[in-house]
Amino acid sequence: MVWLLRQIMAGTKDLRLRDGLYSSGGPLIATFFIVMVIFIQIIPFALAIIAYVAAQSVEIFDDTLFTTLFWLIELLLVAMSSFWITSSLLSLVIVTLPGMYPTKALRAAGDLVTSRRLRILYRFIWLLITFIIIWFIALLPAIALSNIPFLKNIPIVPLAMLFTASFSLVWGSTYIYLLYRKLVDDDAAPS
Repeated sequence: MVWLLRQIMAGTKDLRLRDGLYSSGGPLIATFFIVMVIFIQIIPFALAIIAYVAAQSVEIFDDTLFTTLFWLIELLLVAMSSFWITSSLLSLVIVTLPGMYPTKALRAAGDLVTSRRLRILYRFIWLLITFIIIWFIALLPAIALSNIPFLKNIPIVPLAMLFTASFSLVWGSTYIYLLYRKLVDDDAAPS
């Protein structure tokens, strides 16, 4: 998607989807490396979820002091993951540049989000909210339609999920790429 978006933004005429499929495979290993880095950066968030489930099972929320300390630690773990992931998501766009290495893309993304991290995080949260709304709008009617007796043999929900996932991929890639372009083209100094 990013390769096609770059070509569209550059004004390339006679662009086909197959051109994107054949030409965009170059940064595949570099993209995989950055995705692995993102998985490592999600570990504090995963630990926060595991700690919450464990704390709920041992009823630690009955004591005010432990509850306050617990939520402070949870907030710290979520903030750590959010801080790291903000630049790594933008590095997924940067790594698609010709000749770009994953470590260089991670460094460039870190430099790009310096002093802008909170605004960029708000944009990612907005993207997540739009995904949730789109999925509810698409799947709730599909689930309702699948309960109609004469439509039970038609795979309405899997088809709705396929189209919604495809749309979400295009929407998210476009959103993050345009956010990246806006950050690169911004002449103002980071605040």
